[in-house]
Amino acid sequence: MVTCPSSAVHMTMNYVPKIWKPNGMYIIKPSNDECKFYIIASPLPDNCGVSISMIYYDETLEKYPWLVPPIDTKPTKINGEDWINDSSSPVVEGVKNIDSTSTKLADHLKQLFEKELPALYAVLDGSVFDSAVVKRRVTWLQMEAEEGEEVTYSTEDGCISLIGDAAHAMTPSMGEGGNTALESAVKLVDAVVSTMKEKDETSCTTSTMSLAFMRYGSSRPKDCISLQKLSASRNVLKK
Repeated sequence: MVTCPSSAVHMTMNYVPKIWKPNGMYIIKPSNDECKFYIIASPLPDNCGVSISMIYYDETLEKYPWLVPPIDTKPTKINGEDWINDSSSPVVEGVKNIDSTSTKLADHLKQLFEKELPALYAVLDGSVFDSAVVKRRVTWLQMEAEEGEEVTYSTEDGCISLIGDAAHAMTPSMGEGGNTALESAVKLVDAVVSTMKEKDETSCTTSTMSLAFMRYGSSRPKDCISLQKLSASRNVLKK
């Protein structure tokens, strides 16, 4: 489990500003480079509001310590073992966690937006800050293989194969998680179809399905792992 040194505050607004296009996504950055954060604003379906995320890095906490993300210490069962996602690392010395639903957080955000993003602040309803929630640090599951072997998304007998987040979860920084999952589904189907054609089958047998799963499982990671790493690199502040 890889923890990235970045997090987000998420807010929602129940209307779309008139000057915004309802089918667009807006990336908004403060002119002050010392702020070390940016905003992603995206209108929701059916023109029912806007989703607003403030993406920031651990370096941001040095200036805005009230943005410290919560710590997730709830164990997750993986192969019968307890895995702890310790999202507290890296820790910014002297900074303590706060209640992300508190009025204090809303007040801090109002002051920050008014000072650093005045044009955006002007089109926001003041109540949007009351919906603010500080998210945990971004995490993703990195698949690894034993020495001398390669990562595969299928079991050795070809009875099980993984697609989507089960195989290649990634950070949301590039918006490629859903796309990659759909591509994996297509690749898996292609593997089954091509293996059936190779065996001249009109009805897929269990052995053919297993062979297709293994072929997909061994070939697909080469396409996904590099994209996972690239997506994760976007969650690190570039000096």
